[in-house]
Amino acid sequence: MKSRNRAIIFGLLLLSLALLFGAGGHYLESWATGLDLTAKAAAVGGLLALAYQLRRERDLTEADFIVRLNESFLAGERTHRIYRLLECSKKEKQKEDPFTDADIIDMANYLSFFGPLLSLVERGLIEMRTVDIFAYRFLLATNNKYMQDRLLHADGKADAWSNVYRLHKRWSRYRRKKALPIWQEEHDLSKVSGYREMTYED
Repeated sequence: MKSRNRAIIFGLLLLSLALLFGAGGHYLESWATGLDLTAKAAAVGGLLALAYQLRRERDLTEADFIVRLNESFLAGERTHRIYRLLECSKKEKQKEDPFTDADIIDMANYLSFFGPLLSLVERGLIEMRTVDIFAYRFLLATNNKYMQDRLLHADGKADAWSNVYRLHKRWSRYRRKKALPIWQEEHDLSKVSGYREMTYED
């Protein structure tokens, strides 16, 4: 998305320069006998204003998406309860399993909350830097060994979480590239058997 918007803005700037200075003597001569520089400058200003508006609308759309997504997360009482259990597990260095069999559905819903983000990022509809505000909540779950044992790496269940695996790989690479922390690396999901196959890595 960022590269596409940059391309649009860059194209508008090139068009602006072409309008203002021309692509050669032919255009300069045409302008001298036609439209004056004041009109051309106004046209350039309009194009630049359009470029700014495109950028602003994109930023506002992304901001609105993040606000709504966060509100959705916080509004889910059961999802929030799983979040608290994961926090406690992290503080205790994952010494004991904080979950029970009755938590499986809520745990699955917690993970499912992040699933659609992969499609949005892969299709270029939103950038990784935009959703990175949720990185802690995501890695708190995926890098929890009990979440892995009960769902992500459980027999017969791993394939259902292929999007989560692929998102984990993409997100981890992004944060390492930016020198950002990866929480609970000692239990990183990438260490489980089959991670390579689940993330389509050659």
